[in-house]
Amino acid sequence: MNECILREYSIDWMVTKISGHAGGFEEKVEAAKKAGVGICAILPPSENVCQTEISGDERKSSMYICENVYDTAKKLESLLKEDILSQRRRKIILSGIGMGSTDGMTREAYYAFEDAEVIFGAERMLENLPGKGVKVPYYRADDIISYLIEHPQYTKIAAAFSGDSGFYSGAQSMKKALDEANEKGILKSETTILPGISSVSALAAHFGVSWNDAVLASIHGRRTNVVNLVRKNTKVFLLLSGKNDFEMLVNKFREAGINNVKISAGYRLSYPDERLFTFYLDEFETKLFDLPEGVYTCLIENEDCEKQILTPGMDDEIFSRTKVPMTKNEVRVLSISRLELTKKAVVYDVGSGTGSVSAECARLSPDIVVFAIEQKEEAANLTKENAVRLGLSDQIMVINKKAPEGFEELPTPTHVFIGGSSGALSDILSAIQKKLIVKENTKGVRVVINAVSLETIAQITKLIQTYPVKHVQLTQIQASRAHKLGSYNLMQAQNPVLIASFNLLPDDKMEADE
Repeated sequence: MNECILREYSIDWMVTKISGHAGGFEEKVEAAKKAGVGICAILPPSENVCQTEISGDERKSSMYICENVYDTAKKLESLLKEDILSQRRRKIILSGIGMGSTDGMTREAYYAFEDAEVIFGAERMLENLPGKGVKVPYYRADDIISYLIEHPQYTKIAAAFSGDSGFYSGAQSMKKALDEANEKGILKSETTILPGISSVSALAAHFGVSWNDAVLASIHGRRTNVVNLVRKNTKVFLLLSGKNDFEMLVNKFREAGINNVKISAGYRLSYPDERLFTFYLDEFETKLFDLPEGVYTCLIENEDCEKQILTPGMDDEIFSRTKVPMTKNEVRVLSISRLELTKKAVVYDVGSGTGSVSAECARLSPDIVVFAIEQKEEAANLTKENAVRLGLSDQIMVINKKAPEGFEELPTPTHVFIGGSSGALSDILSAIQKKLIVKENTKGVRVVINAVSLETIAQITKLIQTYPVKHVQLTQIQASRAHKLGSYNLMQAQNPVLIASFNLLPDDKMEADE
């Protein structure tokens, strides 16, 4: 029957595994010999079979012993003068492995690693992964792509990521790099991402709380204003880089006056040396000692968050002042409203003074970054002091220089507030405009300028006729506050302030307002 099939379909080469007597291997060899068909025979694992020869036509008389399917394909490429390997699509699976123990892994992920010919991941992850594939301690995209190029025999590939592949994971950037390699023709592969059990869901289950009503964040290798998050949210789940982060957080909460905070944390969840603990701020020094190094997941609960005021307009008395000028509450509120801040705004506060505007901007969202540029050292130090006291030092970076010096080193702003320019208003706008990239700034940068003197007002009027600007608004505001005098309340007027706001466009031919 073997010989009949070979002749019926005009077979030139037969690929078969060396299966021994039970698999009818001798009968296949005999049939190939009679039909003049060549053989590529694949060795079973851990077998040592000597190469044999079949007499007859040289092209169809040899039996080639191949170690695996890849070697077989390479041999067939040389025999048939055809491209076989490049037609294969390699399957790459990027999978979350959960907390680390095999028991906590999804069945889908378990099978993916069992089936993989090569597995990538951090060394500590590879130790517990199932499967007999080659385990390579690579977790950077460039290293993995290079390895796959150098080892084309592997078609079933898996990469391990801690926790869930969608929670502060490298899976997304890895997939992007693999997709780019495919587009460039470097690889020919299909990539699939599999989820895992995240540290957040595991910790929430341990302490019997929900996480659907929580904010998720991380300070593990990234900058995040946790104080601002905790101030605004009842629950914040947070990844920490190590035990020192606990002390840092406690100090920041205390500086910001956030005291009614409960922290529940977990270390090496699912492992034999797993640790779970809970403490309040006033218990930190007595309850937390001798913590091991490593990544922690914690839940921060703030029952006082509902008491926090959401609107801008902090009381002027909150800020340390000395004799440094400050943008007053009423003007500050309207100026910030005119800035039209967005969630991930990059703000320049030029002439920051006490830092009241910087603080108001940063407090609106933990994703906002403020660069406070102040030439006077006393004022720059005040801005730093107020940022620390209000728990906003992670978002406010103070630049002790005269604007526009130092702009080149800063990222391109999305919003600019100018409270003081020391006569350099035109230079400041020119420097900001040079940082704008035409293709990325079709709306330009939103600018708000406060002016008290008639000279500055005249300069602003001239500048908005000189520079390409849109959506110009000029508003003069004068507020009066009641002061107690004996048994009477008398209104005391503050200085009138001009609030100029507009979109400054890149220096090109974009049409500005007339």
